[in-house]
Amino acid sequence: MVQPAAIKSKPALLKIMAALLTLREKVIKPVLASVTKPKSEPNPQPQTDLDLQYGKVQTEMRALLLILGVAV
Repeated sequence: MVQPAAIKSKPALLKIMAALLTLREKVIKPVLASVTKPKSEPNPQPQTDLDLQYGKVQTEMRALLLILGVAV
């Protein structure tokens, strides 16, 4: 069976797909879930550098949604 060209994968494309899925799961979904109110519970300690970066991206994304009028 011959694979179509679109199904063949390349490492660079897989990295891009992984990055987009991570962004969706760790930033976009949590921000959209909390557009009506910011998260009020404290973050678990200790947090890794990666956890801190996700938090910063979530905060900036929430601010962007407020500017765009999506969040209230």
